[in-house]
This record gives sequence, structure tokens and C-alpha cells, in this order.
Amino acid sequence: MLARARPVNRGQRGTLDRRTWAGWLGGSLLMGAGAVVLVLSAFIPDSDGAGLEPLAGLLTILIGSTAFVLPWKRLDERVQLVYPVSGLAVLTVAVIVGGGTLDYYVAVYPVPFIYVGVTQRPAMVVALGPVALASILTVGAFGGWSAVAVTNLAMALPLSVVIGELLAVGHLRQQRAERSVARLLQGVRSLNRAGHEEDAAEVIAALGAALSDADVGVSFLLERVRADRHVVRAVAGHPSVAGRVSFELAVEDDGTSALLRAGTPVMLPELGGQGPWADHLVAALAVRSAFLVPLVGRPGVLGVLALLWRGARARVPAGTRYELELLAEEAGRAIERIRSTERLAREAQTDALTSLANRRSYARALDRIQPGDAVVIVDLDRFKLVNDREGHDAGDEVLRTMADCLRGVARGGDCVARYGGEEFALVFAGAGAGGARAAMDRAKQAWEQRSGATTFSAGIAVALPDEAPDETLRRADVALYAAKAAGRDRIEVAPARAVAS
Repeated sequence: MLARARPVNRGQRGTLDRRTWAGWLGGSLLMGAGAVVLVLSAFIPDSDGAGLEPLAGLLTILIGSTAFVLPWKRLDERVQLVYPVSGLAVLTVAVIVGGGTLDYYVAVYPVPFIYVGVTQRPAMVVALGPVALASILTVGAFGGWSAVAVTNLAMALPLSVVIGELLAVGHLRQQRAERSVARLLQGVRSLNRAGHEEDAAEVIAALGAALSDADVGVSFLLERVRADRHVVRAVAGHPSVAGRVSFELAVEDDGTSALLRAGTPVMLPELGGQGPWADHLVAALAVRSAFLVPLVGRPGVLGVLALLWRGARARVPAGTRYELELLAEEAGRAIERIRSTERLAREAQTDALTSLANRRSYARALDRIQPGDAVVIVDLDRFKLVNDREGHDAGDEVLRTMADCLRGVARGGDCVARYGGEEFALVFAGAGAGGARAAMDRAKQAWEQRSGATTFSAGIAVALPDEAPDETLRRADVALYAAKAAGRDRIEVAPARAVAS
């Protein structure tokens, strides 16, 4: 089977990096100009008999050929200027010595400016202008050009500078656009790999600041929406605000809330005075201007990317704004994907009716119990009568109330689950029999205050050394049946099993 070809990066074997390409281009132009001189000198007679045109052509070709042996990757790109400068120097010397027989060079005089415009940064073309002007004045001083040629060159010089500078500016903008696109694509890949909202928010803040040249980028995510207010939390960006600051924004009061409703970017040249949230950013980060870009998903606005500048900023360029809007769209999709994935994961581990852990999640918690952990089974007494007498909707509400009561007595490391039907199960980490019994007594008090529909019974077993989790659960179940047999509405603790000596 054929192996898949690997892509070759710029600078690897088989490709040309930009500096090498530019150097080879300059050498090729010189060699081409030298070849033109040789060809023309063979067909156009030298009126002065100096016969220096072939020598000038050969010298030009020789200088151009050096481009193919120089280590361009290790040289500063300004070394490339040797070719347009050499071309002008050879042209000047050849015209002076040749006695004015090279008027046909006028046609190729703009070529050095075009080359510099394509390969160098803006302003380098302007810097070449004085060199070219000195060449023209030198030739004119020695009488080496006809008046027509000097006039044509004097007119061509400013035009060549303008054309070359426009090319340089256009090339620079293209490079910046390519870098922005590359950063945007890399950011999209990073967003697609993000597994948590915080990871995605960090990518969004960093990439947004890079694309806009902002001093600070901060990602805010919408956590809660009410009819009249939004709660937004700073998730990533500057450490002075990320993970520490939440803002509650009234819909009617400020531009940010309007932004959340409209889903369109907002430029704030003066951030101060926009509301408490804005004043906090100004005080914490010493910023002045802001560009706020909503992160939009299918449910609506999911958050805001705040790009902040310490100096005055009145607008964001149209190209940059477009890039930021593309980023915001991808960010909204990424956050929506992460939230959907997390929701599916929760649903796979959560009981839909009570929002407690489901039986599968409880099995995982049970597998991790240690000696001293308390396992509890809870069952609502005569629950079928509640359903038959008041209906299943009322029964569902009773189950939700029971879940709230059990959730209220659990600690952070405990597990509370709906085990099935009207049965619930808990793991109280390290609680022992006394701690579990006290927690269930509190649950019974809360239940009696909130529901008179029925009572509940519970069985408690404490995990023993060398005891399998399923055996601890079985003992708790036996204790539950003992509570039922003793008249219900009771909490029974299973005796420890005898341990062989």
C-alpha cells in the first residue's frame, strides 16, 4: 500500500523560504537584464565604437548569478538590496563609459523599484529613490544620456517609487492577512480541541487580543439570564479579573446588556462610566477603550469577548472586525458544543426527575468506598398509595422533595442517588454509624416539615475492612427491611458482621 505523502513545510527540502525566493528573484532579474543587453548589443551597432555593452551585460549576469550560492536563510533580508543597487551602479558606469549608447535601458529602469516593492518592507522603495536619482544625475553630468532619455528617466523615477511603494504596502498587508488567517485557523483548531469552557475562553481571549493588537483580552461567559438582568462571569484573560469578577447587568441600563440582546459588536471609545462592570475593568486594568464582541450560539448570546486598550481607540479596522466576528462565531459553536457534551455527560450520570446521581453513578461511588464509610438505603413507605390517591404528578413532586431533603444533609464528598422507583441510596464518606444516623435524623426532620404525604424508612451499614462493596450494600438493604418489618418510619443500623480470627 502506498504511504501517505507528508506535507512539506515552508523552509524544508523541496520548497523555498521567502528570503531565498526573494534573493533568487533579484539574481534572476539581473541575469535577465544582462542577457537582454548581450542580445541587443549583437544587433544594435555601437555608434561610438566603445563596444562596452557586452561587458556590461556579462558583469550584470555575473553579479546576478551570486544569488544562487548565497545562504539567504542566514542573511538579513536587506542584503537583497545589493541586486537593485548593483543594477543601477552597472547601468550608470556602462552609460558613462559607453558614451550614451544605452538609451534602451530606460524601459527597464523601473524594474529595481518593482523588485524592492515585492520583496522588501514599505519605505525601502523610498530609500532606493535617492540612489536612483544620484545615478541619473551622475549620468547627466557626464553627458552619457540624451536629453530625451534623461527627461524620461526623471519622469519615470517618481512613478517607479510610487508603484514600488504601493506594491510593498500591498505585500505587507497580504502578509498580515495571511498571519491573521493562520492564527485564526490555529485558534479554531484549539477551540475544537478544548474540553472545558475555561480552556475555550482562554483561547478566545488570547487570540482576540492578538488579532486586534489589544492590550488585554478578557472572555466573559453568560451564566444566568433573567427577564431583566444578565449575570456574566470573567472566565479567562487578565489574572486581575479572570475567575474573580462577575457582573450583573440590567438590560435597560448599559450598552453591554443591549449588546447581549442584539448580538452585534460594540465599540466603546471611553469605557469609564458605562456601569460598575466597566469601572471595575478601568480600575483593575488601567484601560480606556473597549471593543465588545458577543459570542453567539444557537441558543443566543453565550458570552462576550472584551478587547481592551490602555490608550484611546475610536474604531477597529473593518478587516480586523471581520476576523473577530469569525472568531466569535467559532467560539460560540465551541462553547455550545462543550456545554452540550457536558450536559449529555451529566444526563448519563443523573436521574432526570430528581437531578440526583443515577444508579450507574452510585455503583461507581460504591466501588470506591473505604472502611468507615456509611452506605444508606432509603425507601418511601407506602408510596404506591400516594400515586393511586393523588396521581403520578403528585408522586413525582414527593420524589423531588425527598431528593431535596437528602441532598440537604449530604456533604461535598458524599454521594446521593435515586436508586430506582421510590428508593434512594447514599454514601457518607468516613461518617461511621453515628454520623450517618445523625444525618438521616436531620433528613427526617426536614421531610416532616416539607411533606406529609408519607414517611420513609432507612437502613445503614458501615463498610468493614476486607468487605466487598456489594456486601456492605446488602447489609444496608437487610437493615432497611428490618426497619420496614418493625413498623416503617424507622432508621436501622446493620450490625457489623463477625470477622474470622
